[in-house]
Amino acid sequence: MNGKSVAAGLWAGFLSGCVLGLFLLGVQLLTGIRVYTLLINIDFLPFLLPVFSSKWSQFLLHLLVSCVIGITALFLGCRLALGAFRVAFLLSLFAAFLYFPLTKLSVMPPPAGNDSLAILFWFSGHMLYAVVLGRMIQE
Repeated sequence: MNGKSVAAGLWAGFLSGCVLGLFLLGVQLLTGIRVYTLLINIDFLPFLLPVFSSKWSQFLLHLLVSCVIGITALFLGCRLALGAFRVAFLLSLFAAFLYFPLTKLSVMPPPAGNDSLAILFWFSGHMLYAVVLGRMIQE
C-alpha cells in the first residue's frame, strides 16, 4: 500500500462519512428520530468529551473513524479475494450492527434499541455508506 492508495482510502472514507452523516442528519431533522445524534454521540467515552465537546468536533471524530475504515477497506480489498466492494459492505454492515450496543451505552436519550424505524434508517444509512465507499475504492 503506497501513499497514493492511502490518500484514496482517506478520500473515500471522508466522502462516505459525509454522505452517511448528512443522510442521518436529514432523517433526524425530518422525523425527530435521533439517529444522527447516535452517530456522533460519544458521551459513553467521558475521556474524549473534553476534546470533542461540540457537535462539529464529534462529527469530525466520526469522519476520522470513517477515514480509517476507508483505508482499511481499500487495504483489505486489495489483499483479499473478496474485492473492495464486498469488503466495504462487510465493514459497513459491522458498523450498522453497532446500533444495538450504542443505544445501550448512550447516556443521552438515544433511539430505543427496538425502534424499528430508527433501525431501518440507521441500516439504510450504513448501506448507503457501503455503496459510496465501495464505488470509490473499486479498482
